[in-house]
Amino acid sequence: DVRMKGIINLRGYRIIHDKTIQPGKYSFKAQHEEERTFYFYTDEESQMRSWMTNLMKSTITRDLSTPVLSSRVIPSVSLEMARLMDPRPPSVLLYKKPTCETSLVTEASIDSGFDSDQHSPTSSIRQYEEDEGIEQDAGSWGYAEFIEWVNAICPEDPISSLDQLKQDNLLVTLLQELSGKKVSNTHSSQDTVALAFDFMAKEGIPAVNELFSVQDVYQGNQDKIIFMLRSILEWSL
Repeated sequence: DVRMKGIINLRGYRIIHDKTIQPGKYSFKAQHEEERTFYFYTDEESQMRSWMTNLMKSTITRDLSTPVLSSRVIPSVSLEMARLMDPRPPSVLLYKKPTCETSLVTEASIDSGFDSDQHSPTSSIRQYEEDEGIEQDAGSWGYAEFIEWVNAICPEDPISSLDQLKQDNLLVTLLQELSGKKVSNTHSSQDTVALAFDFMAKEGIPAVNELFSVQDVYQGNQDKIIFMLRSILEWSL
């Protein structure tokens, strides 16, 4: 046996949330069809989500010799035509002005005289590159990967099929966890899935009610649901 102790080859493993592993802890496991299963638990839910997200990214296999193809069906133009067009305006999200609180924290870190990795340009570039890598990887995700991603974000209500997103407040919870915002219900009788779609439209998530709709979620149209989840993932980065 030439395998080194303490090192797990994640190829072929699936990262699954399992709250029965350690009572009172936030638990998950790395499961393989043929190899042994590894169990993990943490004291904080945020730590568990961070570990699960990063381990899930590590289990995604990609053929680096083949180009990354986009799953979007939005019409595009040739490179020659794009060069003749006027440049697009700057991204409102990417270049939005910092809030007052953020400005005060930044100024305080400069005035303190100490280096801060949290606000360093290198950290920002690294985070941008990491998010870009996640978006490229997500282009090759299928049903299983998106189910694991949803379960990592909403571990309290794990799903085994994408058509379960219509149940309870799951889609609303997913959007709230990713955005840090509360999805407000102005009409108490409003359907939760319709409420989630109203929120997505207000947030500018691409292709809402065009490539996927409330009806697609209720009918369990998994291809359309994947379009929706991929749009939500790209919006959240």
